[in-house]
Amino acid sequence: MNAPRWRILAVDDDQAQRLFTKTVIEKRWPGALTACGTAQEAMSALLSQSFDALLLDLGLPDMSGTELLSLVAGAHPSMPIIVVSSDDQITTAVHCLRQGAYGYLVKPVTEQGLVDEVEAALLATSNYGEHARLNRHLLDDELEYPEAFAPIVTHSPVMLRIFNYIEAVAPSKRPLLVLGASGTGKELIAAAAHHCSRRSGKLVSVNLAGVDDEHMADTLFGHERGAFSGATDSRAGMIAAAEGGTLFLDEIGDLSAASQVKLLRWLQEDEYYPLGSDSPKRSDVKVILATQQNLRAAVDEGRFRLDLYYRISGHRLELPPLQHRPEDLPALVRHFSALAAKDLGRPAPSYPDSLIPLLAAYPFPGNIRELQAMIMDGVATMDGTQLDLRPIHQAIGMNEGSRAVSNEADLVHFPGQALPTLSQVQELLVDEALRRTDGQQVGAAQLLGISRQALNKRLRNRG
Repeated sequence: MNAPRWRILAVDDDQAQRLFTKTVIEKRWPGALTACGTAQEAMSALLSQSFDALLLDLGLPDMSGTELLSLVAGAHPSMPIIVVSSDDQITTAVHCLRQGAYGYLVKPVTEQGLVDEVEAALLATSNYGEHARLNRHLLDDELEYPEAFAPIVTHSPVMLRIFNYIEAVAPSKRPLLVLGASGTGKELIAAAAHHCSRRSGKLVSVNLAGVDDEHMADTLFGHERGAFSGATDSRAGMIAAAEGGTLFLDEIGDLSAASQVKLLRWLQEDEYYPLGSDSPKRSDVKVILATQQNLRAAVDEGRFRLDLYYRISGHRLELPPLQHRPEDLPALVRHFSALAAKDLGRPAPSYPDSLIPLLAAYPFPGNIRELQAMIMDGVATMDGTQLDLRPIHQAIGMNEGSRAVSNEADLVHFPGQALPTLSQVQELLVDEALRRTDGQQVGAAQLLGISRQALNKRLRNRG
């Protein structure tokens, strides 16, 4: 069996030390080492590719080595970090080990000592990976806290894996970053994660969209009396309100550069200063952050700090859009119909079989929130006991009594052409259904009026 191809990152501002490390490591593992001289370069490298081990010097020019150690340990908990430093103080070594370092080597390092330490770390990586895979397999079948996810209507295997992940990381003090388009249910996920954390405090939610720097600081940190014009009384901020519990910060991607610095400082130190106060306050808060923005792109464009991105993305998940969850449409329609009927004092409506395939062909740019609005309109305007489809037709761009057509190219014309055979038409219909549902077989089968198994068999027969 061939030895695995390891990837090792070394961070040291001393060029001679980098050359020594590269020579030693690549003699043992050819082509394995990537070397850089600053924390910024290291974080960019870790963002663009994965590594199996990190060799870290503490004396970096642009950031404290212990601070980088804490950031990387949070974002990559399974990657062993070996500190290589000229500081031979026991207290420094103990501090690094408590921050998440796998090992601590004092310069000058011998060639054999470096190889032995890295080899032990790589073995630990391999064992950790096997253990993590086993844990994931065991978690796949059953939830420990199903009641936490009861408000989320889904039968999607992707969502079930997300629930398992939330249960695994919710007890951690590290922040949880929730990504996903608007309307995918980030608030419900935050509530579920808070429930699974078993923290005694409450869940406090703050939407940061459009909040300026001063308002953000006052909202989170609070203020003392006289801190600014109009501050006639002291006010505790949202961090204090969430003490012992969870603080959910929505639309984190909208923060200004100044606000990002303040948030980073609090997350690093677990302490903050209310406006107008010289005395810091400690905090014990689980932080969940959410955004619909692409934070990696924002980092590349200079709109979001790389160190803050690392600080908040130690645990992260991405919610799929409704378009990729067609199997959830029947349950969601029933759920929202029942809610709307109860709210309006009407009987729960029925709906025709054609509704679900119709919805499955629609991309839902507003996701679940848009579907809910459609169903509520249909219940509000229905005459009798059947859901009124006119608001739904209008929302998805249909004329009454017609089918959904995005443009003229979707219509079938055969003037002056030989008619296709029925078999050919069937294949064309299958292709079109898969195109409209972005390759999702469940939704495509609903559009065609056949079972998913029948569609799968037809595709297999194609070869």
